[in-house]
Amino acid sequence: MELIAKGNSREDVEMKRNSCSVVSPCSPGSSIHSVTVDEYSTQVLAKRQSLVVSSKDHIVASLTYILSCKLHSAVFPDQIPSANHIASMFYSVSTQTFSMNWYVNRIVTYINCSPSVFTVALTYFSKVRDAEHTLDLNELNVHRLLLTAVSIACKFTEDSAYSNEFIARVGGIQRLDEMNRMEAAFLRLIKFECFPDHEVYEHYRKLMRLP
Repeated sequence: MELIAKGNSREDVEMKRNSCSVVSPCSPGSSIHSVTVDEYSTQVLAKRQSLVVSSKDHIVASLTYILSCKLHSAVFPDQIPSANHIASMFYSVSTQTFSMNWYVNRIVTYINCSPSVFTVALTYFSKVRDAEHTLDLNELNVHRLLLTAVSIACKFTEDSAYSNEFIARVGGIQRLDEMNRMEAAFLRLIKFECFPDHEVYEHYRKLMRLP
């Protein structure tokens, strides 16, 4: 409970609180200056927002680089699974016109989750490749595989997760039932083993240069 001194109104107390001086950090040899609480709060908020942007840019750059390194440059007709194959739903009809960096940036921006989610998602690529050889990353399947892996990793790792309807819109999947089928197929391929292997996780965490 806040006590207000006799003769001071609540408005007076608020004015004094907002105008009190806060010593801000300064470098050796510089003069100490004081700022108001509002000014200091603005500075702290701006710094935090800058760190968030830097962290996001770092994740986008690292994830784009890792995926690009794993990507096979060419896709031959005999490597594309038939329409009734479980892996076919992860293949686009044609290559995308946008860059990998653009797509990764869109996912990281709108599916706003902890960095560990993207590390876990990377570990799933190894599992799904071991289960199905036609799911080597290439320019036709990387986008759908990434979106599905991030969706599952987010649900497994985070306390709260985005709906498949939202994730489908972010990833450019036109129908919700298609997103649901991709997620179900991915889970079957990895045998519902969502917990990442420790060594594989550490490998990707270091590649992502995360703490």
